[in-house]
Amino acid sequence: MTLSTQWITLLCMIGSGWMMGVIWDGYRVLIHRFSLRGWTITVVDIMYWLVCVSLVFSLLFYSNWGQLRVYVFVAVIGGYTIYQYWFSATAFHVMKRTFAMIELIFYQFVRMLVMVIGGPIYWLWVLVVSLLSWLWRLARSIATIVWRLLSPLLRWMASPLAPLIRWLNRMARLAWGRVKRMRDWLFSKR
Repeated sequence: MTLSTQWITLLCMIGSGWMMGVIWDGYRVLIHRFSLRGWTITVVDIMYWLVCVSLVFSLLFYSNWGQLRVYVFVAVIGGYTIYQYWFSATAFHVMKRTFAMIELIFYQFVRMLVMVIGGPIYWLWVLVVSLLSWLWRLARSIATIVWRLLSPLLRWMASPLAPLIRWLNRMARLAWGRVKRMRDWLFSKR
């Protein structure tokens, strides 16, 4: 391995350690922002380490075809340490504000969608319901007026049929009484 390849590898590993620190601060911001607890922290930890391992080994493979030397570990730890001492506090606050800004933009976008799409749908629904309610009340009042006008005429027209209706009613009661007695006789406990 040439000296230039070793320098490229050293710089890539310092950069990967630095990126591990950036990802770690993003991880801390997400945990604080969403109040992660329990098994979700375990899942996010596993995702963090998978991302970091894939980052380090992809850069290692890119820079020197995956040859692992002691200075690779030293460079990764050095890059992480440099990030933690010089950039971590500032980056953490910038990430917190960035996530807050993204959340605010998303919230405003959702509010805009609700106002632009949900508002007209809601008012259209209110209009349709009130229109149908008004039509129902109109139809009911027209039917009441028609019934009040026609009921004396209908009573007068049905008066010759009154004895027939009383006889049919009496026969129905007799038939129902016989059905009840037969049911009781069939299902009685003896």
